[in-house]
Parts: sequence; structure tokens; C-alpha cells
Amino acid sequence: MMSCACSLRETYQVSISFHHFPKDETLRKTWIRNVRRDNLVIKRTTTVCSRHFLSTDVIQGGRRRLKEGAVPVLFAWNDYSLSTSRPSVWERTQPPEEIEEEQMNFGFLLQCHDHARPEPSALDMAR
Repeated sequence: MMSCACSLRETYQVSISFHHFPKDETLRKTWIRNVRRDNLVIKRTTTVCSRHFLSTDVIQGGRRRLKEGAVPVLFAWNDYSLSTSRPSVWERTQPPEEIEEEQMNFGFLLQCHDHARPEPSALDMAR
């Protein structure tokens, strides 16, 4: 099982992806410096989770990957703050305008919703 350098485990959230330390020595040193973990031993299975990368650095769709040269920058030591959960529907769109009862056309509703009327009986159909 993979685990993040921040001690988050892969099983906690499906939306989190884990990324291995890069092979490029310069980029790898930058990652190690940014992680700021005492006694961190980089192994083949050592990863950093996607929560430490800017959302613009993570390529979505299928298997999540990092853009070339991406560096983990979101850590508690630098007071990062991620946006809260997805905004509500009313924050993303304009709420519908309130319509006064006098402006409503109920005749149209009655025509469209005649399924609420009782079924005609055999006597009604014979007339």
C-alpha cells in the first residue's frame, strides 16, 4: 500500500492521487526540500498526495498525472488554504426570479396535468 510523505494513506479518499518522487535529481531535491520531513527516506514506494499540488498541476481524466515540472507546494508549514467544497448551485448560477401568484397561468397547468383528473367511467363514455 502506498502512503504519502505526509502520512495520508491511499484508502482515505478516492479523489486523492499519489505521485512518486521524480527521477530528475534537481526536481527531486526541490520536492524533498518542500516536503520538510525529518528523517525522510525516499524509497521506490514513497509518494506525495495530490493535496500538496496546485490543482492546475494535476492532469485530470483517467489516471491522474502531474504536469512536467510540478512541485508540491501546499503544506501546513506555509499556511496553504485550499478552496472549500464545491460552491452551491445558487452561488454558481442566478436564482430564479420570484413570480407573483397573479402572474401565473394556471390554465396551462390544468391542460398539461390532466392525469390528476379521475378516469372516465363507462357511463361517461357512453354519453
